[in-house]
Amino acid sequence: MPRTIIGLDISEDAVAVVQVKSLMQGYQIINCTAVPITTADGIKGALRAVCEEIDSKGSACNSIIEDGHVSFRNLSMPFTDLKKIRQTLGFELETIMASSVDKYLVDFIDVDRSDSQTEIIAASVNRNYIAEHLANFESLGVEPEILDVRNLPLANQLLMQQDCPENGMLLCLSSKKC
Repeated sequence: MPRTIIGLDISEDAVAVVQVKSLMQGYQIINCTAVPITTADGIKGALRAVCEEIDSKGSACNSIIEDGHVSFRNLSMPFTDLKKIRQTLGFELETIMASSVDKYLVDFIDVDRSDSQTEIIAASVNRNYIAEHLANFESLGVEPEILDVRNLPLANQLLMQQDCPENGMLLCLSSKKC
């Protein structure tokens, strides 16, 4: 049986969802909808409404977090062992962050490695924000397997295209901000 995945995007004014089926040759969109967030029902009401419109039973769930809540840093670490980088990253970030690194979930990817150092991109997001985001799903019995950052999947998809220019700009506009 093909695997289905739902992607949930909670923005300031709506909850959007797309459901795809994983096929051997790629993904097929099988359903999508968006529900406005009203003052009366809030985010949880809009989430409940989209889950009622799309049969989410048995589907893997991915969710998007607001890009404005994530901080990215380019860092050069003086070693190449990823375990050492993970152990020391908090100390490195502590010197450049406005508040204690303990308040943040931190992860990184290595983008370049030489014999003696590793260039990384570190991302940090407030733990309370993540807890609040995940709490929205609890009453629905849905637990996101992946939390991604708004617009990064789109940017990654564009970068993988064969005719993608070396330099460019991705501009994402919404009804309230860009």
